[in-house]
Parts: sequence; C-alpha cells; structure tokens
Amino acid sequence: MRKIIPVDIFGACGNLTCAGSQHRKERDKEVCLPMLTDHYKFYLSFENSFCKDYVTEKFFKLFQNIDVIPVVQGGFDYKKNLPSNVFVDSLDFRVTLPNL
Repeated sequence: MRKIIPVDIFGACGNLTCAGSQHRKERDKEVCLPMLTDHYKFYLSFENSFCKDYVTEKFFKLFQNIDVIPVVQGGFDYKKNLPSNVFVDSLDFRVTLPNL
C-alpha cells in the first residue's frame, strides 16, 4: 500500500500516537476517532486473531460518525455479512511477500 499512498501507523507497531486524554477510552472517543475523519480516508482494521465469525468492536466504532473507509482483514466473512460499499477487503488484493 505504501507504494501507492503514504501510510501512517499508530500504536505499538508505529511511531505515531494520538494526542489527547491519558485515558484510552476517552482518548479514542473524543480525540482519536474524530481525527481520522479530519486527516484520513482509510483505516486499517486488521484483526490480531483470525477466528471464524469474529470481528472486533473497533470495526463497528468506525460507523459512529466517522467518515473513513475501513480496510479489513480477519476471520469474519465481511462480504457475506455487510454491504460491499462500507469496507475494502484486503484479501481482494494479491500480495507477493519477499523471501525472508
């Protein structure tokens, strides 16, 4: 994806953090989620566990007055359970990983 557009990474895997409240739930609700709408068009919503029919609540938070498109990857059957125009399924794109 970085070959096509800039990708910012927040949290433990990245070097960016969301400024604001020290309390995570308050920070997510009051600062971080609205910041997405102001600065981003897409949100990577990848599951850290690929369990059949499991989808994190974080995915559904994106539909609470947040104007971004989630890019999803997980064990949940997004195509079967959600309208196709509310997400991008990363599995629709072929990726060739380098030999490590």
